[in-house]
Amino acid sequence: MNKIFVFIFFILTFCSNAQKDDINKKFYFNFGVNMIDNNGDRDPTSILGEFDDVALSNPIIFGINYGVSNDFEIYFNASLNKFKEGQSIDGVQINDDKSYTSFDSGLRFYPYTLEINGIERIDLYTQAGVGSYKISVPQVTANIGFGTLFRVGTKTSIFFNSVAKFSLDNQNFQSNLFQHSLGVRFLLNNSYCSCRL
Repeated sequence: MNKIFVFIFFILTFCSNAQKDDINKKFYFNFGVNMIDNNGDRDPTSILGEFDDVALSNPIIFGINYGVSNDFEIYFNASLNKFKEGQSIDGVQINDDKSYTSFDSGLRFYPYTLEINGIERIDLYTQAGVGSYKISVPQVTANIGFGTLFRVGTKTSIFFNSVAKFSLDNQNFQSNLFQHSLGVRFLLNNSYCSCRL
């Protein structure tokens, strides 16, 4: 648990230093859908063959992001989902519906932007952070992932995100999982911005 507090302290210290260098701080709101792969298999591609056990009921994700510099942002996400009766979690078939709720935060790094016709359109990012999710009992997780933003206007982007969540108490219904998300991201500031959307 102390490592989590050290990590959060590092993020806050880094962000306070980054704020001194960048005057283009921006807030973003994102909203979309998510799916949870918690089949107990360590291979993230197993989702392709075992799609019946992926949680896709009430699959909502939303959050706020804060750009602390041109290359870094802090994110805070909340997500909901549900495993249906008869699906498997960690390879064990469940006899009733199991709700999934999670809260995640961390830091994103944007190392690369792709240009199309001389206009920056696609941003690639990696992310790391901490979170908590609940299926049966609350679990603390260490998260790592990647994603991309496709700009579709001056204030709107489409995002795709994949995150591996490593549970600190890896047991049935409390284990590691993958979460994949797709949605829309909006710039909350009123002025035009050439920064990341």
